[in-house]
Amino acid sequence: MYQIGELVQYGNSGVCRIEEIVQGVPGLQKETACYLLIPVSGKDGKIYSPVDSGKVKMRRILSKEEVKELLEKAPGIEELTIQNEKQCENIYKEELYSVDCYRWLGLLKTLYIRRATRLLAGKKVTATDERYMKNVEERLKEELSIVIGTEETKNELERFSEKIG
Repeated sequence: MYQIGELVQYGNSGVCRIEEIVQGVPGLQKETACYLLIPVSGKDGKIYSPVDSGKVKMRRILSKEEVKELLEKAPGIEELTIQNEKQCENIYKEELYSVDCYRWLGLLKTLYIRRATRLLAGKKVTATDERYMKNVEERLKEELSIVIGTEETKNELERFSEKIG
């Protein structure tokens, strides 16, 4: 169970602060306890999520030590294997909604490599690749900026991009 005041990565909403634990949320049984989540980005207003729900992925944001470990391991993270181009978006979606930073870096690495390969071949980057690249970069930047600061996050993502391609 999470505590009031904790920051969590919540499903598709990004980093949220747990404001309180409430009961009696409209549309749910009165005895159902829910987290009242407020996105730190200011978007989406209020989110109510049942405390015992396993449907939406949620985890505490990384600590400074975990971010340091993530960044040390980043260059060795494998890109995704995509056997069928028609399955790209499903694979991207699965990785993005995992709320797992290691999987996010694997997705980002895949997208950076695909972008470089397409541009070298004189092709445009696909709209799907662009959309997911932007989305995963935003999620990583949001969380890492909270933990290690905006400028350091920007520098680390640039280093990651340079090492890949």
